[in-house]
Order: sequence, then structure tokens, then C-alpha cells
Amino acid sequence: MDQRSPNDLLRSIFNHVVLPHRIPNGEDDDSVISQELARRSIQAAQSIRDYADGQDFFEWERLSLGLKTSQVLNAEGYLNKARLLNELRELQSGRAVILHVSNQNAGILVYRPAWFVTAKLT
Repeated sequence: MDQRSPNDLLRSIFNHVVLPHRIPNGEDDDSVISQELARRSIQAAQSIRDYADGQDFFEWERLSLGLKTSQVLNAEGYLNKARLLNELRELQSGRAVILHVSNQNAGILVYRPAWFVTAKLT
């Protein structure tokens, strides 16, 4: 369990997301920060969704679901191949998955458009 105060955790999240005026020493390889950032992003998307109406409601709901899926896929600090392949197979149209590739400090957005048609090749 992380022993940081809520203010220290928020400061760590801020430092993780943006380049502050004074860059902290070292790399923050901290899964607690990543999980807290994911939790706050999901909470923000759900809060906005609750005030949205019409098509906007569904867009915010899709974002929230995509963030939840991404949180699970990236939970251990690396991508689990079996879990990732399963999620990509099950990816519904209009949904997205966000992957974090820590070695490259990169994110990958995988989106399946609503108009996408699949066919089995034999």
C-alpha cells in the first residue's frame, strides 16, 4: 500500500503527466501513480457522462469503458499478451483500447470504427 499523502500523490500524478518547472529526480516507475491517474480519468469521464445527454452520453460512456479496459490491461506495468489478444478479439465497433508501452514511453490507441466490417478468411 502506498504511504503518500493525498497531496503528495496528486503532485506525483501531476509530475507524471506534465513537465513541471523543476523536473523531479529519476524516473517515476510507479504503478500506484499510473493506477491513480487511470482511476481519476475514469471518474472524470463518468462525471461528465452523468451531465451529458443524447449522443454525448454514449460517447462519454464509451470513453469510460475504454479507460476501464485500458486500466486492466496496463495494471501490472506491462501488457499481458493473452489478455491483450483476448481484448482485441472482443473489441466492439465504436470502442477503443489505450495501451501504454513503457519502454518507448508511448501510448497506442486502438479504435474499431462503427462501420468496420469483418470477414473470416478460409
